[in-house]
Amino acid sequence: MLEDIEQIISVLFSVWGTEKGLFKRGREGMLVLTSKRIAFVSKTKMNINWWRDEVKMQLKSFKQSSNTIRVSDEYTIERLTRDLLDETNVNISIKQVLVVEFEQKRWGSELKIKFEQNGGVKMHKFAIVKGWTTYPVKDPVAFLYVDWKPWISALKSNM
Repeated sequence: MLEDIEQIISVLFSVWGTEKGLFKRGREGMLVLTSKRIAFVSKTKMNINWWRDEVKMQLKSFKQSSNTIRVSDEYTIERLTRDLLDETNVNISIKQVLVVEFEQKRWGSELKIKFEQNGGVKMHKFAIVKGWTTYPVKDPVAFLYVDWKPWISALKSNM
C-alpha cells in the first residue's frame, strides 16, 4: 500500500530545459523526480525569494558534491501537484520513459530523456545553470558539470 504513495526523490532548481525540435526555445525551471513521474516545472506559484534561496543552497551543495539527488524541504508533492495544473509544465510518467542518458559536453553536463507522449516520441534535454545573462532576453551563459548517474539510477529503480 505504501508503494502507491508518490514521493519526491530529487528537486533541482535553475535547470535549462529544451525540447528537441525546430523552433523550440529552452526555458528555466525545476526538474523534479518522484517515484512516479518526471516533471519540468517552468511555471510555479513559488515566491521568488524562496526560489533564489533554493538556488543558492543548490550551488553550495554542488561545490561540495556533484550528486544530482537533492531534496527541498519546502517543495512538496502538494506544491508539485498544484504546479502541474498549469499545462505549460512538462509531466512525464515514468512508464512513458524510453531512454534516459547523460553526456558530458564541453560546456557542462546534459541529461537527455526520450519518452512516449500522445502516440509519438519526444526528447527533452536538461542542464543545470551556473550563470545567466538578462539582456536582451534571459539566457544561460554557463552550466554546471554534475553527476547525473545517481539521478538516472533512482529513475530506473522506479521504472
